[in-house]
Amino acid sequence: ILRVGGVLSGKAKMYDTPGLLHPYLMSMRLTREEQKMIEIRKELRPRSYRMKAGQTVHVGGLMRLDLLEASVQTIYVTVWASPNVPLHLGKIENADETLRKHAGVRLQPPISTDRLSEMGNWTEREFKVTGNSWDVNSSDISVAGFGWLSLGLKGRATLKLWTYDSVEVVLREPLVLDRAPFLERPGFWLPQTIS
Repeated sequence: ILRVGGVLSGKAKMYDTPGLLHPYLMSMRLTREEQKMIEIRKELRPRSYRMKAGQTVHVGGLMRLDLLEASVQTIYVTVWASPNVPLHLGKIENADETLRKHAGVRLQPPISTDRLSEMGNWTEREFKVTGNSWDVNSSDISVAGFGWLSLGLKGRATLKLWTYDSVEVVLREPLVLDRAPFLERPGFWLPQTIS
């Protein structure tokens, strides 16, 4: 049972009880060492970005979210995943090269470039989302067995999520309304274990 912090106000507490293992879970594709990297062992803390159209955020070498277009200048994207998984905010035009150069090295898991071919085919899914406020999240994109991305915007946006084939990806109502109290900077966000 994992405590999820920063979600409920006051003295209320939220806990996650991990579920059963299914083939559509990202975690089922990973080695035991890689699974340890994505496991939440401490309080889950959000990491938020302010993204413009044409930007992308890599979450390890396991998924990438592109902001294709938006009716507003920026949207907020909050990453809810293990703090052991590095993030990278950059431009969509450089995203394939960033993944090719850094997956298995700075973008882990997977823990080596040799593992990339074993992960499956890299596939895309497009989402159109709307929101009424920047102050709260409007929707989540959940990646089974890995984490989720919360989206906060006032307007419309078209996004593309990239991950491996057969991993379940779902657009849902937001689980957590708030984003992180501070915004992350562009470039690499590396946990100490990787940096």
